[in-house]
Amino acid sequence: TRNESEQYLYKNMHLEGPMSSESFSTSSDFNHLVQVANLWDGILFLSLTGFIDSARSETIINKSLTKIHNTDSPYLVVDISGVHAVDSAVAKHLFDLNSAASLMGCETVYCGLSPAVAHSMVSLNLDFQSVTTRTTIQAALNYCLAGQGYEVTKKTKSME
Repeated sequence: TRNESEQYLYKNMHLEGPMSSESFSTSSDFNHLVQVANLWDGILFLSLTGFIDSARSETIINKSLTKIHNTDSPYLVVDISGVHAVDSAVAKHLFDLNSAASLMGCETVYCGLSPAVAHSMVSLNLDFQSVTTRTTIQAALNYCLAGQGYEVTKKTKSME
């Protein structure tokens, strides 16, 4: 069955953490692990980790779009630094989230791409013109804040 296949992948990919084979039982277990948080006024945050299959992708997209709808946020930052591999199916789901969020007036900003994930995504020959990326969560947050008219500056200490 599909669940046995997913367990096999986790076990043989030596994944650790909340998505590991020890704690994995069904795809519905992913539902409570997908949390879209308010990072800042108008900025939502989603951190993805582990292996992403079609069922988990649906949960990610549905929860993200619901949160966008409920908050009317103009930005969604998606950190994929914990994603171990990106194949064509995962890339399609990331593009689907980007497109659906855009239709709702929300720009998706992906961050945390490892060199290996970036290389594998480019090798899929996908058009990245509509995708906004930044290297780190900090850079993504700065991008979103600047888009809302904020300017982040470091406060200097006064020497009195």
